[in-house]
Amino acid sequence: MLSVSPIKDQKVIDSLKSYFLQSNCRDYLFFVISINLPFKLNEIVTLRVKDVVRNEQLKTFHVQNYEISLPDYICNDLLGFIQKQHLSPDDYLFQSIKTKQPLTRQQVYRIIHEAVTALQIDTHIGIQSLKKTFAFHAYMHHMDIYALQNLLGHQSKYDTYKFIEIEPPTTGELRLNL
Repeated sequence: MLSVSPIKDQKVIDSLKSYFLQSNCRDYLFFVISINLPFKLNEIVTLRVKDVVRNEQLKTFHVQNYEISLPDYICNDLLGFIQKQHLSPDDYLFQSIKTKQPLTRQQVYRIIHEAVTALQIDTHIGIQSLKKTFAFHAYMHHMDIYALQNLLGHQSKYDTYKFIEIEPPTTGELRLNL
């Protein structure tokens, strides 16, 4: 099995966003929500409208004692998508066009693979890359490694460093002169 990487380059993220936005609004929203929340694939594909919207406002997500809000541009796009698709509160956000059931793992893989192939991205990107991308950028935006470890449910900070493909910092030097 091929190991996948986080999407570290913002230009690659922007390219994927543009690709998805041009091809399919559902896939675009799936992508941007997936890289902005620390959810597993099955948690994202089974989101229903009522899980994210209350009184025409997007809810804040609560994960491991953290409140995570989506950026405004995603909120606006998501609310517009829900209205345009005439989704009811019990509908899945990311549903198959044919079955109205949540997207399957295979469908998500196909969606991502088609975009990566079309854009000729040479990084190994797969389903797990989405959560890794969230974690990598959270760390790069100065989230403490222990907080990130807790948020992701990892056993050690070394698991988290490995997950985001960053070398742990070397041990610092301490010299006391009391």
